[in-house]
Amino acid sequence: MKKLIGITLAVSALLILVGCEGEGDGLVAPDVTYTVTDDGATLALEWNAVDGADGYYIYADGILIDSTTGLFYDATVPAGFYGVAAYAGDEESATDEVDCTPVETASITVYGNSDPAPDHPSGIGFTAAGACVTLALSEQTNWPDIDFYFDDANFAQLTIVSPGDHVPPYNDEENATAASGTDYDALEIAAGMGNYITQRTLAENAVLSFWIDPDGDGWGDANDHFGKMKIVSITGAAAPYTAVIDCAYQPIAGLRWVVTQ
Repeated sequence: MKKLIGITLAVSALLILVGCEGEGDGLVAPDVTYTVTDDGATLALEWNAVDGADGYYIYADGILIDSTTGLFYDATVPAGFYGVAAYAGDEESATDEVDCTPVETASITVYGNSDPAPDHPSGIGFTAAGACVTLALSEQTNWPDIDFYFDDANFAQLTIVSPGDHVPPYNDEENATAASGTDYDALEIAAGMGNYITQRTLAENAVLSFWIDPDGDGWGDANDHFGKMKIVSITGAAAPYTAVIDCAYQPIAGLRWVVTQ
């Protein structure tokens, strides 16, 4: 019986040692933070030093694109995700990612504001989460939430207009759009400053960059947001027109990246 007890104790001790071996070993993932720079074109990544790391791998959309021994990296190529992992020799930590994916809302139907049906929405707004919602202009409680409205009562063709341009203004926002070709997915970064206007005539298949300036104070990355919009269709031989649009909204304030593939 004493022999069995001795064997049992020895096995238990071995299990304890095996269980403890390597505890606390391994590289931890860096803690990545970011700032938006270069007028919204660059995501400047920073992270803490990881004990035991030789350097850090940089990933864009899950693909290793670079490495550095420093604690910062300027991401200038738009992507849906940027990630940083620590490495030491052949060992690599988990990746800490920054989600840069725009929020997409597809097949949104809007009506020119000459449409006689009061419940037909001629306005759109973006929620805090980035979804595009339609808003009826006839409901005054919607006015503070309007980011753009579609006007065919004061223009010969359907025109997207900033809410601050309405008389009287729907709200104080001075939002604007920029012409950005016809290929929605090919547009990966919204147009830069100097390309935006607050009233734009719409054409079917056109792709627009948009800039939401909620304070109406010009460029500033604190709460300005960018995105892109495709005019999928416009129907009607004359006003009132009906349009279907797709939108992608970048939730990171000030960042102009709008990668949707």
